[in-house]
Amino acid sequence: MSTTELQFRLAHVADPNGGGSILAVRGLLNAAAIEAVHDATAPLQPGARLYLDLTGASILAGPWLRMLETLVDALEERGVSVRVVGVSPHHPDLRPRSHIRKTL
Repeated sequence: MSTTELQFRLAHVADPNGGGSILAVRGLLNAAAIEAVHDATAPLQPGARLYLDLTGASILAGPWLRMLETLVDALEERGVSVRVVGVSPHHPDLRPRSHIRKTL
C-alpha cells in the first residue's frame, strides 16, 4: 500500500499453508502502517513464524514504536514466533522487556 497520505509501503509474502510470513515496511512508520501490519498478520496461527523487516522504515521512535511493540507482544502471546530486524536492541525507546528487544 502506498499513497501520498500514508507514505509507506508494505511488502507481504505469506506461506499458503499458514506456516510463516515475511513482512517488510518501507517509508514512514505511522499508525496506518502499523494497522496494515496488524491486518497482514491477523491470519497467522499459533506456531507460525513472522519475519518483520523494518530496515527501510523511518521514524522508529515514540508512540509508533510503542504501538509496534504492543502488536509484536500480542503476536507472541498468540503463539506466533516473531523475528524483527532493522531496530537496534539498544534503541532508547524500546521497553526493557520488549519482545522486539528479545528478537533482535
